[in-house]
Amino acid sequence: MPEILTTNFKTDNARRFVDDVLSNDYYVFVSGTTQDDAENSIRSKMEFLEKTIFGKKVYNSDVKFMIKYYPWQRETVYNKFDDTTDLGGVNFYSVVGPTNHNTGDYRVYKCLDNGDGSPSINAPQWNADTPDQLYDTQDGYIWKFMYSMTRIEFDAYNALGYIPIIGTFDSNPTSTTGGSPFSDIIVENAESSNGYKTVTGNLDSVPSDNPTSNISSFYAKFTSETFGSSVGYYVGQTILLTNPVDNFTDIFTILVYTYDENTNRARFIVQNRVKPNSQFSGYTGFGSNAKFKVLPRVIISGDGTGAIGYPIIDNGSITDIVLHNPGQGYNNAVAEVRDPIYDFDPDNPNTVDVRAIIRPVLAPVDGHGTNLLDELKCRHVLLYGYITGADNTQIGYNNTYSKVGIVRNPTFDIYDPTTETTTFTVTVATGTNDYGAGNKYYINGSVSPQLTLVEGQTYVFDQSDASNATHPLRFSETGNGTHGGGVEYTTGVTTNGTPGSAGAYTQIVVEDPAPILHYYCTVHSGMGGQANTDQYALPANPNIFDNRFGFVTDEIVGVQKNEILYQINGSNVTVFQGKVFDLDYTSNTVWLVEYSGAAENQANSDISFDDSLNFRRSNGQIIRINTPVANNIIESTYVQRSGKVYYMEDFFPLERTENSREEFKFVMEF
Repeated sequence: MPEILTTNFKTDNARRFVDDVLSNDYYVFVSGTTQDDAENSIRSKMEFLEKTIFGKKVYNSDVKFMIKYYPWQRETVYNKFDDTTDLGGVNFYSVVGPTNHNTGDYRVYKCLDNGDGSPSINAPQWNADTPDQLYDTQDGYIWKFMYSMTRIEFDAYNALGYIPIIGTFDSNPTSTTGGSPFSDIIVENAESSNGYKTVTGNLDSVPSDNPTSNISSFYAKFTSETFGSSVGYYVGQTILLTNPVDNFTDIFTILVYTYDENTNRARFIVQNRVKPNSQFSGYTGFGSNAKFKVLPRVIISGDGTGAIGYPIIDNGSITDIVLHNPGQGYNNAVAEVRDPIYDFDPDNPNTVDVRAIIRPVLAPVDGHGTNLLDELKCRHVLLYGYITGADNTQIGYNNTYSKVGIVRNPTFDIYDPTTETTTFTVTVATGTNDYGAGNKYYINGSVSPQLTLVEGQTYVFDQSDASNATHPLRFSETGNGTHGGGVEYTTGVTTNGTPGSAGAYTQIVVEDPAPILHYYCTVHSGMGGQANTDQYALPANPNIFDNRFGFVTDEIVGVQKNEILYQINGSNVTVFQGKVFDLDYTSNTVWLVEYSGAAENQANSDISFDDSLNFRRSNGQIIRINTPVANNIIESTYVQRSGKVYYMEDFFPLERTENSREEFKFVMEF
């Protein structure tokens, strides 16, 4: 039994991946100065991270759903949409570019009919006024316009034979059970069906209507040379009425037919099969000059409503079915051409009559062009990164790299003040504040200043100075606290000791969110001031990061690019080493890469660099870091080895220069 992993599954996985990219941090990582094969192993992925040179964040705007690029080309046969065919990997749509299009951009059209497998000769030409954006070209093709992209979008994002889906659409998979409209009705034996007749003529009276039952009656005269004159000859068949002024057409089922040879007029009593268009309420648009055509009736049945079609007849054969109304809500449907009552007997072996076999094709749920990802069988996603001129000033460029990849959620060592504790020194002395003159709190030497407390951070108000005796500091949401009619604010507040004694303090961990606070003395009025509370948002992860390790040394002369520098401890054990990536003789800075390895990291560090040791060259030369060492080393904010590697690719080493401007395009297949 065949096992099928459907395109729905693959498309939904692409959706979920994009959702994950948009809600997390994805980076393009550039790694390794020499080529070695990337493998899907723990060691290979770890080495990729350890040798990272720099990284660039993938912006949300540069994440694109992608589809295969099928440019429209003359004389190409395109596959038409069919609900019984696996359309994955076939050219059932085409992209009409600026050279073949009247709009100067790129437009994607889905093929709904291919003229019975004929080569495409005429590219669809977009027009805003085209009804339902369906284009019936002279070569027999029918195209449905799907979406467009500018030249800039095409040039920026096309990659590896894929193009982006541009537009606003729901990227989340949903469960839909509303059914579909019809897309087409196919004649399976168009070349062999035979024996069908059609007649034409003009109305000879204005139709009279019964608005409660949609019954109309009118007289007409045939323009066809031959026609059936027997009573009831055309009963059960379809009659099309067309207004020659505006070409409005409506379809009716013939209930009664008679022909008067004395007046050469036929009388029809018909029932409307389409809800009357409000523009033609009462059918006043069908005057005595309206044209008619009698055709075999197409019967449609299924679990939806409203689908109506009529046949095209050529020399007795039904060659096509025109979909007059696509209907809605179909999950299952069948269609047949009702046998005419007279002069058609396909079951009689003595006739050449052959019954037409027709098959309805259901459109995607809600119709063509409503769900681009599912309809176009999308299972590829592009992650795009670009190194700008400004980026190039922040990363190394005087060497090579040999690997690129995608890493999810790398960690960065970004300063977070909420992890620290701020201490205010509190004293009491006479002074003047908003409450007047008298004893006041002095915070770090300033009289009752307005403070700013950051939500999530800890603040200690040190009251160990003797002047604080009998002046306990507390908080309130009301100015002057309990003296101003307020109550004490206690959320996150702790106290220790007696004010004026060693170790006495009031501490607050500011909640998130927190109200505006006021500090005050519980015993004496008017001593305090206001403490505003602000939200603090951690800085976003960097858009680009340089992962080189740099140190400044006056002994840079003689150091060579790509050589290994070591730190060796007293036991003659290498504790840190890195490859020289670049040498900046202006600032005497040596830049190292590939410095994360087997050695044990230093305490509170993600690398093994020891600031108490000198570097050594392979020839034994000692390279000393300028002092103070802490001011002469440059470390990356990237936490080494962090992040999950989703993709790696190796290639022949590429050399970077100060003029390098790379585009990274990763097309992920699901």
